[in-house]
Amino acid sequence: MGARAQYVVVENGAWQRYFSHWAAGRVVDELLPGPAAATRCFRAQRKIEEWLDDVWCEGAALVDHDRRIPLRFGFADSWADHRATRAVLARTWPGWDVRFPHDAMGDLTRHLGIGRDLTRAPGWFETFEPVEFAGGESTEPWSVVSLRLPDGSVRAWGSAWEPIEHLACGPALIGLLPASPLAAVLPAGFPFPHLPLATALRRLGTGLGTPPPDLTPALDALIAG
Repeated sequence: MGARAQYVVVENGAWQRYFSHWAAGRVVDELLPGPAAATRCFRAQRKIEEWLDDVWCEGAALVDHDRRIPLRFGFADSWADHRATRAVLARTWPGWDVRFPHDAMGDLTRHLGIGRDLTRAPGWFETFEPVEFAGGESTEPWSVVSLRLPDGSVRAWGSAWEPIEHLACGPALIGLLPASPLAAVLPAGFPFPHLPLATALRRLGTGLGTPPPDLTPALDALIAG
């Protein structure tokens, strides 16, 4: 059991790995107060000399002081919570290029110049041949796939699939989309949700317990705005 987290701090051309057995659910929270507090927090964890793989690592963060780039990934309850986190990080990491590593550990190791496959066994990701494009009957798709056609126009399809399922189709998805049922094509004026962030920001503050003094003004400003 556990919620394993990996941390990396890069400074003055060198990097060090750290580990927590239980902190994966708080990786993003630990970044919210800003670079100095996050770095102190990560360096307070246990030093390790190995990498967690995609199976065991449930959250990770990298703070690169040399390039002023933080990378982080972890579980978010909803899209609103993810957006709220991004809004706070934009305030508390001014001048930094805040990034979300969509490829999880692969993006962290690539950032360090040691490739994407260091923590992955050969054949860890395999494509499959799709038999249909699902989700045409859904009025509230879980995901949206867009395609720029040869004439330059862009069409979007709503789907009940998860994004990773689309990626697992590989290039075959490109030919499958135009042949999908017309009911799956989203209209030009499809109302994508624009969720208010106030509730998610308040929940974020509550989840932190007592926010650090340097984080409280950022939360208050975002809720008010």
